[in-house]
Amino acid sequence: MAKKPREFSEKGSEPFWSNIFLLRPLDAETFALAMEDWEIWLRWDKALNEERTPYETHPCLLEDKQRHDDLKSILDQRLLACFETDIKANAEFIYGEHTK
Repeated sequence: MAKKPREFSEKGSEPFWSNIFLLRPLDAETFALAMEDWEIWLRWDKALNEERTPYETHPCLLEDKQRHDDLKSILDQRLLACFETDIKANAEFIYGEHTK
């Protein structure tokens, strides 16, 4: 099976504690847009760590705000989870040192 980028969303009443994830392959364009938005966040994170921007600017620098907003609008539509059609996967989370 070829490795392909995938988007995932948690499913459950407690979204941060769910072990069920909805997966779907990403097309190249959507993946590129997501990576572009990630690069915007990385620039913000670097500036935050270098104390060149306050946390309140999260998740992007002022000069990246318009592009980030454009990308967010596009990605919010493309990355909508669909319980009926997405691949369902159960995850096992292990706290601490792995013993196997």
